[in-house]
Amino acid sequence: MRMRHLLLAATLLAPPGAASASTNSASGLASATVIQPITARQTADLDFGMLASGQATAGTVALAANGASYGGGAVQICGLAGCLAPHTAGFAVTGEAGHAYVVATPAQLAISGITEDGGAAPVLMVENLSVATASRPGAGAFGQIGDDGSDSFTVGGTLSLPATLQPARYHASFAVIVSYN
Repeated sequence: MRMRHLLLAATLLAPPGAASASTNSASGLASATVIQPITARQTADLDFGMLASGQATAGTVALAANGASYGGGAVQICGLAGCLAPHTAGFAVTGEAGHAYVVATPAQLAISGITEDGGAAPVLMVENLSVATASRPGAGAFGQIGDDGSDSFTVGGTLSLPATLQPARYHASFAVIVSYN
């Protein structure tokens, strides 16, 4: 009886497949590579400048990496002290050298304003937001981190101005998202 208990215990404690002559095993490898996180920092605001709206005609101001263009009743007014020229928003990017990245922007921006007497001005729309990276100027929102771990990009867009728009100051913030591609 004692022998039977020892044989039963040995069978229960044996590893699976120990009784089989045809066993095999393999091993795998787990690995990870950690790279520099990608970051973006604003270097310039998206500024459409000082403008006048036509009394009878709506207008647009389009800002791109190559400058500003005015259409319809939109007119640039810049001759006053402290008047800055219109320009695109600028961003500096840092990350892992040699890696590609992509920039995401909102499809459009609604910017609100306050009139000279403190009232609410009509909401203006900025549409057709566009990105130009320094490393790949013709590739839109696609860039490449340089050997020094940096790159930059600009964001432009088209501001629509209705006719007979009252004087007001407009502001809005917007987010850009950079991610490795």
